[in-house]
Order: sequence, then C-alpha cells, then structure tokens
Amino acid sequence: MLRELRRTSEYAAEPNTNRVLRMVREARRISRIEIANRTRLSKATVSEIAGRLVDSGFLVPVGQGPAGSRGGRKRELLEFNPGAACVFGIDIERTRTDVAVTNLDATILRRSSFAYPAGTPPKRVLKNLITALHDLEAQSKDIHQKAVGIGIGLPGVIDRDTGVIRVADTLQGWAGFDIAAELRKEFDLPIFIENDVKARTLGELIFGSGRHVRDAVYLWLGDGIGAGLVIGGRLHHGFTSSAGEIGYNGVVPSLGRSGTPLLYNGQHDIGELLSESNILRALGGARAATSSTDDLMARLARKEKRAEQLLGEIGDVIGSLSIALVNMLNPEIVILGGDLFWRSEQLVNVVQLKVKSDILPVPANAVRIAASALKEDGVLLGSVGHVLFDLFRPTRESAEPAPR
Repeated sequence: MLRELRRTSEYAAEPNTNRVLRMVREARRISRIEIANRTRLSKATVSEIAGRLVDSGFLVPVGQGPAGSRGGRKRELLEFNPGAACVFGIDIERTRTDVAVTNLDATILRRSSFAYPAGTPPKRVLKNLITALHDLEAQSKDIHQKAVGIGIGLPGVIDRDTGVIRVADTLQGWAGFDIAAELRKEFDLPIFIENDVKARTLGELIFGSGRHVRDAVYLWLGDGIGAGLVIGGRLHHGFTSSAGEIGYNGVVPSLGRSGTPLLYNGQHDIGELLSESNILRALGGARAATSSTDDLMARLARKEKRAEQLLGEIGDVIGSLSIALVNMLNPEIVILGGDLFWRSEQLVNVVQLKVKSDILPVPANAVRIAASALKEDGVLLGSVGHVLFDLFRPTRESAEPAPR
C-alpha cells in the first residue's frame, strides 16, 4: 500500500486509492456512501479501496453515523489515521541543518540538527544529513517502513524540473549541486526540493496563517528579504523558478538616505538594506559588532529613540514593498515572517499602517497583515507539506481551492 501511495506523482491523473484517502483525510470522518457520492466512484470501487486502506492502517472504522435520508441502517464511519505513515522534513541553512520526521498531519515526532561553518562543501553537509536521517530511522523501526517522502527547503533558486540548485548566494559552492539525486542513491523515496521562502509560504498555506486562502504574499525578513507568492491557491514559481526574489530590487531614492537615514549606507539593493548585519549596524553604530536582535528588543522596551526610529524605517521599507505587491497581486493576506516580526507586534503594526495608508484604498483596506504562525519551523513544515500536497493533491475537478 505504501509503495502504491509513493507512486502518486508518476500518474497523469490522481489514482483512485489516493483520491479516496484524500477525501477521508479532508473530511476526517466520512461514510463509504459519502465518499462514493463525492468522488463519483462506484460503491463497489470505494468499498474495495476502503477495505484495503483499513487493512493497511490508513483508515480506521470509528462507529456509525446517522442513517441516510431514506432511512435504513446507520452508516459505518471511517477516520483518517495520520500515524499510518511518516515524512522527513529538512531545513538547510548557511551554518545549520534541521531534520524532522512527522506523521501525515505534519506533527513533528522526532527531530535533530547539526551545525557547520559557513562555506562548508555540500557533499560534507550531505554526508552529515544522511547520518542524521539514518539516526532518526534507528530510533523506531517503523520509520523506515512507513516513510513516504523527503522534503527539503534551502536558500537559492531551484530548477523545478531537475531539482538542481541554480543560484545559491547564501550557500557557497552549492550552485549546480543536485542534492535530490544524491539522496535518492541512499533512500528509495520521492524527494522534493524547494526554495526556503517558498517552503515557508507553502507551510503557511497548508498549516498556518494562510489556511484556506487563495491569494497570499509571504514576506520573509532574515539575512535579507524574500517573498513567496500564492496565486489561485497554488504556490507561484515563475518562468525560471525565481519568483519572489525581491531582495535584488534596487534601492530607490525614497528608500535611500532621505527615507531611511539609519539603514542606508550606500547599499544597492533592498536585500542589503534589510540584511541582519545592516540592521544591527544601524542599531549599534560603533557598537554594531556586539549588537543583537535581543539588544533591539531591549532598547525598544526602554523606548529608546534610535531603536524606535530604526523599527519605523524597517517597517516603512517593508510596508512600501507590501503596497507594491498588494496593488499588483491583490492578495487576501500578507504574511510577515522572521524573528523581528515574531518578537515585535509593533513592527507588524507599522507595516499594517503603512499599507492601509496607500492611495489605492480598495485592496489596501481589504488585505490582512499578520505574522507567520509556524515561526522557526516554517521551512521544516513547509517541506513536509510539499510531500503531503503531492500525496493528497486535489483532483483537477475538485472545488477545493487550496491544500488543507
């Protein structure tokens, strides 16, 4: 049964087994008759598939629901069992990699991490990653048998067709490296690789602040800034898979010295302007080498003028970017991710006020501004979500607008 489910991405249309399993997963509890009515499969087909899914542990009978509209016997209900299989999620960063194994509801069961110096060659990181995955497998004999896929999130532009990393400014030496192909030599599993900000966006779409939303923008503020775009309920990659790389946009005069006197230091692009190192330089002045995000939070708590001005400049830049994206894409929500947003409701409010002041009132007043819900685990859960979305992806005729 697991091998049959693992092959879902090789089908042009959704296999009936996956279709039935997806239906029960979305409904949580449902009868065979309801499955047949919703999927338009015959009762005999649904009964046969449901029986196999019960035998394999993916579905569990949970008593009886009400009788049909014409009376008769009460219908047996089936419930999805998220513990029937598991997924590996991987978050690769410049100096650290986090690894987790989850159930089919993306609940983290076990996790580990390992660190390395910036600039470590990818094959050395890969060696440690394989060891970490095997260590997680060794903690429970069921993990190896139940695994249905591996999801990976990392910084860079990823070729969607090949999985090869095309641009990797953050990960030195990784451009051209095919980590998915290397992992397939060790693990007989489907492997999905995604840009880290896009993985965070997918995680918020499925599990976090963007649930049930068809159009959304995710703005990630870390060592620079990037965006994830959701259009029509689907993650948007663009022609070269580089959609959302807004950090490479140039610093316009309104965001330069006159608009951001603390942040601006001759930078050419917005990613440099909003980099963590530049924010701490702007905060600390001569003490920049010893400044940290904790210092900024402490100085904001003391209402220090420089810290408040700096926060206002950051919010103004991100608010201006948000306005451009809101007017261009008309999203329902702009999700703000990064340590500063998670720790400072004030910064979220500054961005919100900036957006609401836009001269085009209709989209600005309609859009919601919210901090991301998944926080530090956004890449891990988004990578897991990539596997789950492939496994439980809706059929083309489904009315569901987005993965849930």
